[in-house]
Amino acid sequence: MLILRMSTFPILVGIWLLTISMGSGVALAELPVSPHDAPPTGFQKVNGIDLGQFRVTGEIFETIRSTNNLLQDSQSIDDTVSLTTLELGLAGKLGNFLITASGKAIFKRPLDRDDKKAHETDYWLQGQYYFNEGFNLAARHEIDDDEVEASLAGQINGFTNTSVLTESYIVRSDYSAGSYYTIFTGSWVDVDTTVDIESAFFTQLLNLDRVETTLANETGRKVGGINLYAKLVASQIDYRGTSSAVPQDRDSDGGAIAFGTRRLFGPVRAEIEAGYVMRKFDVSAIRDYETFLGHVDLRWPLDDSNSVHFKVQRLFLETSIVNSPGLIGTEAIVSYRHIFQPGLYADIAFIRDNVDTVDIRNDIVSFAIEGEIHYAATDALSLRLSGSHAEQNADLSSLDVDETRFEFSLHYAF
Repeated sequence: MLILRMSTFPILVGIWLLTISMGSGVALAELPVSPHDAPPTGFQKVNGIDLGQFRVTGEIFETIRSTNNLLQDSQSIDDTVSLTTLELGLAGKLGNFLITASGKAIFKRPLDRDDKKAHETDYWLQGQYYFNEGFNLAARHEIDDDEVEASLAGQINGFTNTSVLTESYIVRSDYSAGSYYTIFTGSWVDVDTTVDIESAFFTQLLNLDRVETTLANETGRKVGGINLYAKLVASQIDYRGTSSAVPQDRDSDGGAIAFGTRRLFGPVRAEIEAGYVMRKFDVSAIRDYETFLGHVDLRWPLDDSNSVHFKVQRLFLETSIVNSPGLIGTEAIVSYRHIFQPGLYADIAFIRDNVDTVDIRNDIVSFAIEGEIHYAATDALSLRLSGSHAEQNADLSSLDVDETRFEFSLHYAF
């Protein structure tokens, strides 16, 4: 799956999906892995260092990224940076108890300027206990610290100084009996944000800390290649902070219900889901909000060398924008992968976003195309070359984007 960090919508949706993504990493996959979920043959990780009951693995990425942004005044800004990523993982098993842990650090250094330095650190520890074949329990703790330091010359991506610290706790239980299963997930996320940004839109969006509590359940039935399920979600968001730009009493409660199916149509792996979400706000300036959401996700291995991924989704994200419940948007992704030979493959993706700030005129429409080539020189060393172009138009001109980006990466694993 291609990752594109170019527009407001992916950034916002990434925040909204943080809790769900951490919870979903606990359970085993329910359907066979598609070609877009994992690197093809020739890109396996090496075995790591054996410590008896535990094993240590490591990864090192070195990336050179060149970005050209065309600003609203037709001024072009070039930005070339070095991105160094270091990651260590630990996994072990004591009887039925599985322990996994990881630590990751990312360092961003400009190569042609003395500003816009950034770093990110991420630590997590997870324990999972298998009581029997039908029941297991898992808990996870994660700390994610992102910090960017930049002068006003660093207008690329719209940020000057930003710091976000996220602490998360996830508890998840999976139970199955025959073809029936149920998954309970509880999460608590504490987000502390410090912002020094010139853009009024981003100031309103990010200047409040928040605590999110979410309880969710998915219950379904799996028969052969078909899985029918229902989801129930209840959540509470408590905002904190002293900013006068945003109503302070905008705490909210909400819930969602969704029905869907995961199934195989011949070789095509499909997930289709439709749901309804509602949120109630404590502050009278923001109306209670409800809407229908859903997605269609199709993954199709055409043959041993070619595969296609197609996804359309409609999402709602609560934010701290003045007098607005948040953002509603649709996203369409089409990507194609071709494997030339073991150890060499290429991806290309087209992405289209349409985002609207609820009750406030601020439509954002963006389009992006990205291509990547991956080559595994050895089991431990791989190379990646990618290029992308993104265009974004918004009612608020400071969010307009016309960006071209190239990246070259070396990846070493042990």
